[in-house]
Amino acid sequence: MNVLYARVSTEEQAISGYSIQAQVKSCRDRYAGMDIKDVTEYIDDGYSGEFIERPALDQLRSDIRAKKISRIMIYDPDRMSRNLTVQLIVADEIEKADIDLLFVTGDYDCSPEGKLFFNMKGAISAYEKAKIRERTMSGKRSKARDGKLILNDHALGYDYNRDMCNYDINPLEAETIKLIFNMYLVERIGTIPLSIKLKAMGVKTKKGNWFSGGTIYKILKNEMYCGTKQSFQNYDKKISQYKTQKRKRDSSEWIAIPVPAIVSREQWEAVQEKMGKNKTLASRKAKHDYLLRGRVICGHCGYALIGSTSNKKNHTYHYYACTSKTIYKRPCDSKMLRSDEYDQLVWDKLVDYATNGFDLSGQSPTIDNDKIKEHLKTLNQTQAALVKWVVDRTITAEVADPQLQALKKEIDITQSMLKEKTPTKINFNATRILAANTFQEKREALLDIGVKFSLSKGVINVVFSE
Repeated sequence: MNVLYARVSTEEQAISGYSIQAQVKSCRDRYAGMDIKDVTEYIDDGYSGEFIERPALDQLRSDIRAKKISRIMIYDPDRMSRNLTVQLIVADEIEKADIDLLFVTGDYDCSPEGKLFFNMKGAISAYEKAKIRERTMSGKRSKARDGKLILNDHALGYDYNRDMCNYDINPLEAETIKLIFNMYLVERIGTIPLSIKLKAMGVKTKKGNWFSGGTIYKILKNEMYCGTKQSFQNYDKKISQYKTQKRKRDSSEWIAIPVPAIVSREQWEAVQEKMGKNKTLASRKAKHDYLLRGRVICGHCGYALIGSTSNKKNHTYHYYACTSKTIYKRPCDSKMLRSDEYDQLVWDKLVDYATNGFDLSGQSPTIDNDKIKEHLKTLNQTQAALVKWVVDRTITAEVADPQLQALKKEIDITQSMLKEKTPTKINFNATRILAANTFQEKREALLDIGVKFSLSKGVINVVFSE
């Protein structure tokens, strides 16, 4: 049996126009010159030559082992594979089966010189593919360094501006983003209960689906919403023809692209602090008692301040240090602030507020009770229908139970929304502030207020969580 093999990956076809049709025509023309018309085709369209697993190549190798083939025509060795190791494996199988291997660009010679030339072409092909990737990545990085997005990932809250290669804020969708951040901070709930509340309010994603907890988590973690989109954070490592693995790049490779901010840097930082609350606020992990731990941000750049220890002349000092400098290695004019001094300054400020009746208050988002009641009615009807089907033995209790459990949780959370009062006051308890004496009492009273403090040298400002 006379056969031809043709392969092209989507990427190669887009770059070079190395089409399947052109390869097949060239191979058939070569066969026609040999007066051979009966030719069987093995086609891998859209498969990378880096890996040996390909449907048509798998079948071809199976037919080689079954001794069904007498001659194989391929346009060029790199159509067999761009990976030299794969080329050598397939060529060895063909040679051992005593099958003629022909290339339109030059036939395969089994002599030592011919094998050397074949190996050299394979190495050059692999080099060319690496260069193509390098040029492609270089172009993308150059575009990112110019402040342009390298792709449109259809982010909620934005419309893609093709002329500027950046995002414009979508006012309607941006309100959804703000709602998610506000509810998460003010109501102190997790992402799954938040997704249920959004469903009850009729709020949907860009594609018109209900929000999942995972989707909300990604939104809250995305620094893009406060004005900075980090490009080249991850890459997909192809580990086989059909499987890729997402891997993290070193932070030195990231490229920050400015985008329009929907929420403030303070809000985003507050969300990050809350999402890592167990790590940030757990006293058992702290080597020193920082009164303001997790409740202070830098007055210069808005990043979180964290506790830091310094040993000088056999004496230990404790400070609040800006994470922009210490962790993210970004420029900031902040100085190290003595924690004992600023703990006392902030506490004195709270005592002053408690004494003079300063109004520390915030509000949770206004919600549409009529829409929530309608949603609750639908949930109750669904629950009743499921129960009826179980009673009528239309479905078994085992099948209905998971759905009923999920419905109960959703109904409970939705009902709680109707009981909530809006606006909700931040919990500033003046009596508790004035009565606090121990570190633990002060710490608990401060955490319960729900505000942060912006610190810079000699300056303290209150930052509301909403």
